[in-house]
Amino acid sequence: RALDWFSDSEWIAYSDQDPASGRRCLFGASVRTGETRKLAEPEGVVDLDEPIFSPDGTMLAFTQGRDGVSQVGVLRVTRNLIPQGRPWAIRLSGFETATCVSPMWRSNGKEIMFLSNKGGAVGHLWTVGEPGSEKDVGVRRMVGSLGEGAFMPATSRLGDNLIFTRRLQDKNIWRVDLSRGGQGQSVRLGSSTQQEFFPQYSPDGRRIAFGSDRSGFPEIWISDADGRNPVAIT
Repeated sequence: RALDWFSDSEWIAYSDQDPASGRRCLFGASVRTGETRKLAEPEGVVDLDEPIFSPDGTMLAFTQGRDGVSQVGVLRVTRNLIPQGRPWAIRLSGFETATCVSPMWRSNGKEIMFLSNKGGAVGHLWTVGEPGSEKDVGVRRMVGSLGEGAFMPATSRLGDNLIFTRRLQDKNIWRVDLSRGGQGQSVRLGSSTQQEFFPQYSPDGRRIAFGSDRSGFPEIWISDADGRNPVAIT
């Protein structure tokens, strides 16, 4: 998972599974001594990922969530990387069921940018101010869309340029006629430019249930046995 250097260049923050709880927690590791320490653990059933320090090293932003829903959170830390208080999720109105990923601090240290699938596929860049406050805060869209498959953005030191990775995956469902001993030609069913996965025939063989993220979110879909007439049921 993502990791980040602490401002003293002696520690690295990262996400890892905690053997005790089975959840992903935030840890710090000393590059000089090999010491590790737990910085934050989740409340409830969420996981903590993608830690990144503020420019002055006093706050650690991260994502918390599970099963396709995630939020941006913040933890205060001291100059020697000791957690101060508990971590909390930034309350963003309208993002309660969205996926928020890849947080990064703006150069002023007062705003956090992140990618979210609110209103479509992940790739829309948003910024939130007052991340150090536990009250509802304002959020605004920075860039309409970085395009499909955009993730892991980073800004230049002055904050005037943005780079990011684009990853596109196109998985399809195929069918082969077993009455021919598996030697028949494979036929692609109802594909899209996104991912289709985990197909299952209905007991009567007339329909197929499958997963797809063609809408921008992983959902369950149903189609005819030949892949036609797909309908999302979640």
